[in-house]
Amino acid sequence: MAGEHEKAIEAFSKAVELNRNDAYAYTHLGYNYYQLGELERAAIQYTVALNIDSTIVDAYLYLGNVSRDLGRQGQALEVFQRGYQYASENVVFLNSYAIVLREAGQEDKAIEILERAAELDSQYLPAHTNLANMYFQSGRLNQAESMYKRALEIDPEDIQTNLNLAQLYIQTGGPRQAAELINNVLEKHPHHPVANRLMNMVEEMLQ
Repeated sequence: MAGEHEKAIEAFSKAVELNRNDAYAYTHLGYNYYQLGELERAAIQYTVALNIDSTIVDAYLYLGNVSRDLGRQGQALEVFQRGYQYASENVVFLNSYAIVLREAGQEDKAIEILERAAELDSQYLPAHTNLANMYFQSGRLNQAESMYKRALEIDPEDIQTNLNLAQLYIQTGGPRQAAELINNVLEKHPHHPVANRLMNMVEEMLQ
């Protein structure tokens, strides 16, 4: 796989040599550097792309994610804020933006963004699970339960969603409901440490 990215870098490097205003070539360069773990070089390419064309959604998305990966939370937030006007209907962008907002302490805004993402694409699992988690963490348990259930409609076998909803039921006094969800995981992953720990808690509650 690394060889493919190196070949792509070579090809897009030639493209920008021929046309220094090819913003999409710089964006693809950034992507391939990112896949190789060369985050600083990726950030440079995305920045150049946006200096040429400030409307490229993927450049904002990946520059924001690269900035976050580099620990530059403030810069990541600023990138997503700038890109939002061009990406307000891109659910992948919105999901990443919401994560950065939450990490910046702007939980209400993060929830608002994820609600928009879930509304735009009813099948996009990450937006639904992240929204459910934020509802749960903020004590909005009824909304969290509904959103976890919606996420399980999208992917009934998603391990983390099953376990998160089980934890909600444990917290709210629903051990039998929790046990059913945990068993969904243990049937295919009998040694899953979190599932086994939660099942021990449920068995104690049912004694």
